[in-house]
Amino acid sequence: MEEAEADARRDLASHGHRLTHRSEPYYRRDLALVHDRGYGFHADACAPGILDLLAPLRARDGLVLQFGCGSGLLTEHLLRAGHRVVATDASPAMLAIAGERLRGRAVELRRLTLPEDPLPSADAVVYFTSNALAKF
Repeated sequence: MEEAEADARRDLASHGHRLTHRSEPYYRRDLALVHDRGYGFHADACAPGILDLLAPLRARDGLVLQFGCGSGLLTEHLLRAGHRVVATDASPAMLAIAGERLRGRAVELRRLTLPEDPLPSADAVVYFTSNALAKF
């Protein structure tokens, strides 16, 4: 595998590209911005259903743990609805955009990389992605 990865790096480099090392965040600033600007409609479309599911939690002031908050598009909906939120992502670039978007709001943003990092305590977990359908 290491030899194949080295070959891929050399091939990409010969064309002016580079293969991102596994330890680097998946979304760097440029891709994070593309994602933020290109997928807002998805968060807007899904938010009403997610908020309906979380309504009982909001009524008892429960804490929502959001995995993969990205640039904070859904997080913004959660906060507007009155939820307490710990929003997490593995990408520092995505968290930076979320921090800009949510500046001044009562939200805790954390870098969280699974399975290495411990999970914060919460009353509900939200995992929302525009890239795939996840079923737990």
